[in-house]
Amino acid sequence: KLQKTIRVFANAKTSILKDAARDSFEILTELFDIITRVEERFSSEKKEMGVIDFSDAEKYTYRLFVESVDEKTGKVTPTEIARHYRDCFEEIYIDEYQDINKVQDVIFRSICKYDENGRELNRFMVGDIKQSIYRFRGACPDLFASYLSSFSQISDNKEEQRERKEFLSNNFRCSKGVVDFTNLIFSKIMPEAYHEEDKLVFSRSEKVKSDSSCELVFFE
Repeated sequence: KLQKTIRVFANAKTSILKDAARDSFEILTELFDIITRVEERFSSEKKEMGVIDFSDAEKYTYRLFVESVDEKTGKVTPTEIARHYRDCFEEIYIDEYQDINKVQDVIFRSICKYDENGRELNRFMVGDIKQSIYRFRGACPDLFASYLSSFSQISDNKEEQRERKEFLSNNFRCSKGVVDFTNLIFSKIMPEAYHEEDKLVFSRSEKVKSDSSCELVFFE
């Protein structure tokens, strides 16, 4: 169907394309107007009840902490409030970073401490891209992947302990069959993001060795 639609538009006359574009614009404008009115009514009701939802908390925190974000460099300029809280935290630990969205990432960066070269000093992120399950609410696992690709491997040199990464590959929970199967699956479906250092390492102590293989069962 998609290929047929593409062929229709590719061979269409300019006048037809202009009409289609005008009709689409009118429909989208009407939809945007409806969404805007619903949002205004919803916000009014929440304000009257004195409540906020998760998206509101995210939005208001961003406004409180972020003055601006440079479109070219991505550098975050924090507000006075953010600078106050920056001084309150020695370390900032964030788990499940693969499910962080771009707004949340900027919020965290606004309250981090930096050295004279602009490198972060106190944000500790833990994540596993394989476990990302919140894209439906804006999660961006590519953020965590970008940190992995840009950070260097951790070393024993204390002068170099800035923006480093460490792979927690040892798996103490699962059997060897499950670990091997997991590595096989994700090396196939995520070849660009699942490298040798990303693979799990079977590390469970077993009194009785389990040589059973992993079985995948599909139900219709």
